Amino acid sequence: MSADLTPLLEQIRKAKRRLAYLAIAPIVMAPAVFLLPTPDSTVGHVVRLVFVAFLVGLGGLLLWEGVRSPESHPAIAALRTEGRVSWIYIEQPRNAQSGKMLEPQLRLGTVTGERLLLHVPEGRADEMLALVRACAPRAIVGWNPELELAFVTAPASLLQA
Repeated sequence: MSADLTPLLEQIRKAKRRLAYLAIAPIVMAPAVFLLPTPDSTVGHVVRLVFVAFLVGLGGLLLWEGVRSPESHPAIAALRTEGRVSWIYIEQPRNAQSGKMLEPQLRLGTVTGERLLLHVPEGRADEMLALVRACAPRAIVGWNPELELAFVTAPASLLQA
């Protein structure tokens, strides 16, 4: 792979940073549970401790994922392995209620049938698609129902010679 994955790594790094900041909320809320009125029953104490454990666990999980290296992202690992990505397409999701277009998503299909997701900043979809295309030159680019069916039945069949 001769392509430089720095823009993709930066996107993943930003998302992980957001997760690390999001982890602060449950970790800070956990001790605040002890400010609630003291329950009279043993069950109340158990429920309180379970809730605190849940908040600390959630915060720890978010923090762990937030501080992990972007290099460990499954999409980056797939792009760094020759011939692993068989299908690439950009999905432009819509909000079901308002119909408003959401942030585009770069989808990667692997030869093992996995679908990997990378969020793409607004206006940079073409640039990111070209970058991924350079990393996986044998992959089919684009989406249509026939490609979807081919991917579901035999993911490796989408690789070009």
